[in-house]
Order: sequence, then C-alpha cells, then structure tokens
Amino acid sequence: GAAGTAALGFAQSLTDMVRNYLPAQLLLGWVRPLMVSRYVENGDYAQLQRYANLILKANLMSLLPAAVLMLVCGDTLGHWLSGGRYPQMGSLLATLLCLLMLQTAHLVLSLVTLTIERAQANVRATLCACLALPLLPLLAQLAGISGVVLTLCLSELLWCGTVLLLLRRDGLAFHFDWYGLG
Repeated sequence: GAAGTAALGFAQSLTDMVRNYLPAQLLLGWVRPLMVSRYVENGDYAQLQRYANLILKANLMSLLPAAVLMLVCGDTLGHWLSGGRYPQMGSLLATLLCLLMLQTAHLVLSLVTLTIERAQANVRATLCACLALPLLPLLAQLAGISGVVLTLCLSELLWCGTVLLLLRRDGLAFHFDWYGLG
C-alpha cells in the first residue's frame, strides 16, 4: 500500500545516506586505482584479497553495530527521524542495514573482478541475481515491506554467490577473512 511504500522510501533514503558515508564509498576513487596498480605490479591475488577484506571490514565495523542498534531502538529512532509518521521502523531499518552489508560485499567483489579483468562475472552474476525477483510479490504478500527487502537481500546473495563460484571456476577463489570479520 501507499503507507508501506512511503515507509520503505523513507527507510531507504536513510540507508542511502549511511551508504554514502561508509569508508568504501568515500575512498572508492582512491582504493580502486591502488588495488589495480598493486595487482598489475606484482600479480599477487592474495594481496588483492587482503585489500578487499580490509575494505569489507572497514564498512562492517560501522554497519554491524548500527544494525544491532536498529533492532534495539530503531522504532524510537525511526519515530523521531520521521517526525512521528513511521513509528515502527526498527526491523525495517535493521533489514536494510543487512542489505547494505551484502551490498558492501557486492562492491568488494566487483572491485576484485574488475581488477583481475573478469568483468563478465559481474554480468553473469547480475543475470543470476534477477532470479530472486519473481519472489518479490510472494514475500511482499507474506512479510510486507520487510519481504521486499528480504527479496533484495536474496538477490544480493545470489549475486555474490555467483561471482564467488565463477572466480573459483577460474582458479581464483576469493576467501573472506571470516576470523578477522568476527
């Protein structure tokens, strides 16, 4: 409905504002040339992975606490920021921040694929990510606005998974530093 769409638009605008100030977004113009020059200089894929994991950690360091904050007091914050129009925004904002975490992984993997000149992986992954879109009406019916965001999360998971599989197939498996992320 109109109220749900307005709430989603409001929450998405807040999330976009957060994304614009994430370290990876702010430093993208500096990080990408650095990654390309380092990779071209020595062809060290492991070093490229370390840079990518560093970028991912820098973003998640602020997104994880923000998502937890939204789960705990997001309703109050959403009510305050929206001037009382959207009193129950906590779970939606937390879900959108989880989507933003997946988009950060998308950005990092995209930087890697472009650096190693495997841009076709991005195109194939985008086509695979579209497979989640038919679920949108069903999840929207079942879970409302959160179902829409969950569909977007599933789409991002498909994108990232496809890129990881294509890199592995080419013998360039990307490994996330799960211990460091933890």
